[in-house]
Amino acid sequence: MNVTPPFGTQIKHHGKSHIVQFSAVETRSGQPTLAIEMTTTMNAWGKKNTIKMHLVPETELLALCIFLHPKNRLNSKSEFKTTRAQNRPKVLTIKVNDSNASTYFVGLADNNDKLLYNRVLGTQQLLSLRLIAFSRLASLYGCNVTDVMNMLEHYLN
Repeated sequence: MNVTPPFGTQIKHHGKSHIVQFSAVETRSGQPTLAIEMTTTMNAWGKKNTIKMHLVPETELLALCIFLHPKNRLNSKSEFKTTRAQNRPKVLTIKVNDSNASTYFVGLADNNDKLLYNRVLGTQQLLSLRLIAFSRLASLYGCNVTDVMNMLEHYLN
């Protein structure tokens, strides 16, 4: 008998002052998506110092995968940004950190709790974000990651 664990894949990257986590989660209606969470290393995962953003599968997860696709031609001004609520919003920003797009910057802000976390994503962190994002999108559409990569590459051309 196969038992599904209560949580999907969770990939944590520890920095000097912040931890970023990419998680395979499901929406309330059972659709696969991605959650990005950030917290401090001092009081990790405390309720008052953690920001979590679940991406809307059909729009935001798809847009993130298009942004992260290796064939997407990005420059130093390229960014992915999504916002929750209009009054004192929660904001997720992922943008290119350098001129050759080898590192990215991720930032999460929760204006209700006045929290702002950010860190640079290096090669390993970026690879884990790409892998989990593409696998969640493939799961959403019932196909494999190769199909997702090929379709997005066709879209980008």
